[in-house]
Amino acid sequence: RSMNLDFSPPSHRPPPDGFSFLSPDSSGGVGRTDVTPQISIGALADAVFLSVKEKGQLNERDLVNLDILYGKTLGTALALLDKRLVQKVVSETGRSLFVVQGSQQDPYVCFTDYCPCHFYNHKVILAQEYLACKHTLAARVGDALGSLNETEVTNQRFCELLAMQAHSTESVGKSPFKPQGRARR
Repeated sequence: RSMNLDFSPPSHRPPPDGFSFLSPDSSGGVGRTDVTPQISIGALADAVFLSVKEKGQLNERDLVNLDILYGKTLGTALALLDKRLVQKVVSETGRSLFVVQGSQQDPYVCFTDYCPCHFYNHKVILAQEYLACKHTLAARVGDALGSLNETEVTNQRFCELLAMQAHSTESVGKSPFKPQGRARR
């Protein structure tokens, strides 16, 4: 094989992502210039979910990647989806939220990036030990797969659900929920 080698000084060419170069410093010596890709874990997760959405299914590679990112939360989120405990609620103007039945009696009104549950508030936001709770991850996986039951509601009802979600942050999981809309599909 032949290799394309560029021997021009580092200052004359952009470094490839993830590489470092030795370059002259101001004292005439050689210093190290590190160039590392600036990609966040969130961007990696977004890429996996985009791939899932484009294919409409989870393959083994997606599952491995999601397991690396979300750990044990993935299994519990997939169990919620298997039991069909996640519902997408869409307003007349296309806004959406998710209603997820967790281990509490009342479901959580959440989004793909926020849930009023205790785990999300303590382990995701405060301790930053996890990227998501099982409710938000189930909503995100189900939404990417397009496999959720959807209910269309009026903008007024959507606002009422948002208000219920706001109240549920005061007493997590204690808000009643009945979508009162018509099923889509």
